[in-house]
Amino acid sequence: MYHSISDRVETRVHPYFKTVTSPARFADQMQWLAEAGAEVIDIYKWNEPISEGRAPRVIITFDDGLADFKTNAFPVLCAHGYPATMFLPTAFIETEKELLAGVKHLRWNDIRQLSLAGIRFGSHTVNHNHLDTLTSRQIDEEVRESAKIIQKQCGEKVKSFSCPFAFPQEHPAVISSLRASLADCGYTVGVTTKIGNVSVHDDPYTLKRLPINSDDDKRLFTAKIAGGYNWLNGMQRMVRSAKKVLSC
Repeated sequence: MYHSISDRVETRVHPYFKTVTSPARFADQMQWLAEAGAEVIDIYKWNEPISEGRAPRVIITFDDGLADFKTNAFPVLCAHGYPATMFLPTAFIETEKELLAGVKHLRWNDIRQLSLAGIRFGSHTVNHNHLDTLTSRQIDEEVRESAKIIQKQCGEKVKSFSCPFAFPQEHPAVISSLRASLADCGYTVGVTTKIGNVSVHDDPYTLKRLPINSDDDKRLFTAKIAGGYNWLNGMQRMVRSAKKVLSC
């Protein structure tokens, strides 16, 4: 799970919350995948069986539709022949709205060019709201409308979705509404901020990911790919459940 590929300096202190990966570090990480013999696959192949003992299978995703993807990430992906999926918050594309002040988003013409070059585009909702602040009807509107907009602009049916912000694990009713809307709209895969590697037995609409940023040197990056951070998924659930109890 990537966000911004740039040299922008983040004010957040703890590496866990950082969302910026420098272009140099991103290039290194893609090279480390190549050196490990990783099989980088299309997102729609996530549940294909993998033989025991094979090299790691990796899916590369980007959230937020930021413009630095085209300039700083896409050329590196092309150099390695790696597919990737970008999730778009459609209200921020071709408008003056910004998720982060001063950080520009892709334009639709950029997206069409990248799509023709093999980059997948999925939904990151329309307005990038916390899903646990929305009603079931509003969740359905976000899921449905964003897919329509992307399909209209790119001419390809949208079948992948990325949940904005922290996945609301402590709100099963929200997850149920989201899953129902995704299925009804024809989505086949959804990814989240839940940390960990993916199993072919996982729920296709709430897949885990591994957050990556500039602090992931070769040792940390390799450990994440190998499953060394999977234990954090349980910690995530505990913390969010505790916060829900404290807020009641």
